[in-house]
Amino acid sequence: MKQLVIFLLILALQPAVWAQMHRRCPVGCKCDFENAFKRVRCEVADSAVNINFNDLDNDIQFLEVLPRQRGRTDAFGPALPDAFGEFHQLQRLVIRNNGIQRIPAAAGRQLASVTTLDLAGNDIQSLKDLSFENLPNLRSLQLSSNKIDSITDDSFRALRELKLLALNTNAIRSVSPGAFQSQQYLEHLELRNNRLQDLPSSIFDSLIRVDYLDLRGNQLAVVPRGIQRLLGMIVLLLDDNRISTVPNALIQAWRSSEVLADVSLFGNPLVCDDALNDFIAWTKTPDGFKKVCDIASVRGIQGSSGRAKCPTCDGPRGAAGQTVDMVNSRDFQLQSDQQGKGSFAITSGQGSRPATKPSDQDYAVFRVVDSARAPDTFDPRRDASRPASNSKADQTMVKLKKYMPGAGVRCGQQSCYYFSAKGTKEWRTAEYNCQSVGLDLVEIGSAAEQKDLMRFLIEAVKESPQRTSMSRGWWIGYKFDPRSHNVISATTGRTSPYTNWAPGQPNSLATQEECLELWDTGDWNDGRCTLPMENQYICESPLDVGQGLNLQNNALSSSSKGGSGSGGRRTSSGTAASSGASKFDTVSFTVFD
Repeated sequence: MKQLVIFLLILALQPAVWAQMHRRCPVGCKCDFENAFKRVRCEVADSAVNINFNDLDNDIQFLEVLPRQRGRTDAFGPALPDAFGEFHQLQRLVIRNNGIQRIPAAAGRQLASVTTLDLAGNDIQSLKDLSFENLPNLRSLQLSSNKIDSITDDSFRALRELKLLALNTNAIRSVSPGAFQSQQYLEHLELRNNRLQDLPSSIFDSLIRVDYLDLRGNQLAVVPRGIQRLLGMIVLLLDDNRISTVPNALIQAWRSSEVLADVSLFGNPLVCDDALNDFIAWTKTPDGFKKVCDIASVRGIQGSSGRAKCPTCDGPRGAAGQTVDMVNSRDFQLQSDQQGKGSFAITSGQGSRPATKPSDQDYAVFRVVDSARAPDTFDPRRDASRPASNSKADQTMVKLKKYMPGAGVRCGQQSCYYFSAKGTKEWRTAEYNCQSVGLDLVEIGSAAEQKDLMRFLIEAVKESPQRTSMSRGWWIGYKFDPRSHNVISATTGRTSPYTNWAPGQPNSLATQEECLELWDTGDWNDGRCTLPMENQYICESPLDVGQGLNLQNNALSSSSKGGSGSGGRRTSSGTAASSGASKFDTVSFTVFD
């Protein structure tokens, strides 16, 4: 007991005793201890205040400079000075609001012991100017409120021990597919208040330990694909984006998670129709309400009754303004607020499909059943006598019902592309499904076709966000030959005249890595032909087949309405037959039995 009292007395006197060890504390600073670590904390009037650290002990471990505002000059910018070289035990360095733009290599080498670096509120524009290769021990990096506009594959390559990364309130528009490939220990990632419209699904491949992800205040139209692979997710914040629906695959992952605590979707234009029904139903359960709505009470968002308030619906018209837990999506199944010119809604036994907004390309939606795996005897090679596509649209429509569930079609000047809604883990099943319909898995032959295809892909996903299916990418009709290093057509055996490899690809780490996938960024990757996660796929047909489908749909629509069908019927030349319509009208239809 006596020993315990002495020990507690030593702890109580420790700050006072250790404080005497400081030679002199700079004006405007406080020299104390935090959890037994020597700390110097300087809360000064503005960034022009020059702090003299010469008299400080060289064994301080935490150093924090926190100006209340920017001054006319910056004491520590634009290049971080090498004034910290004498602090060989420095572990935390905080220099905020000082106009810092870069860390010179010499200054970086003197900070090799630093594990926490906070440069929030500075003028950093490029991450490559921060000499991260000299900071291998960083565990926590705070770069919020700077001027960073992109994250590349090399941005954080040297920071393999990073656990927390905050990049809030920058101007980030793009994140490369391999941006976080070295961050296998990252647990906490903040990208709030940037300008992100999409995130490549591959960035989540290495983020296996992330349990806190903040994407609030961006311009995301869909929930980033690949998030469901973060099995340890505890908090996911998606407020104030442009998300209109949540894929069912992701909802299933959320419902089955044993650790997920909060999923926040406030401030998004949620369309509470049948496509969102699984999410709506989940919020009506105690588990879903707690994870989706109770978080609101923490942020001070309360209903009139004092209970937590759930996110509100932005549409359809009859559901707008209601909270998701109070709405019945079946009451608003597939309604449309307005009919776009050159488009129409078709009524069937299952309800109405909303008319879509006009665009300059054809768009078709098929609601069909699931498909089977490719048989073991399937060979993707075809001889020249077999046509690449069926010549009759009715044959294609019948087979689409069987082999391509939920496919969406967009037609350009020369070809039509069929975007699957149901993915497959196997490349050969994707090729099999395409060929079973009379199509081929898409083979991109030029930069122009790649550009058009990516535009179609982005439009198709935005038109029907659940089409993303939360997969990592899209199977395409090529294989990579690791011996010749050529990209080979799987159907003809010919070498592709065009490639668009992602940085560092093809890596060809194993002989079986020979099937190609198209990432959301447009980059190509040579991946295993069988993946643990589903990829979607894109089939291709000549233009006349897609045109025939549209014409047949118009006939079916007219028949189902007793001859009163309407819509942007198209001639075989590809121009709109309706007066005043654009070159390509938007068409949305259901495959009729």
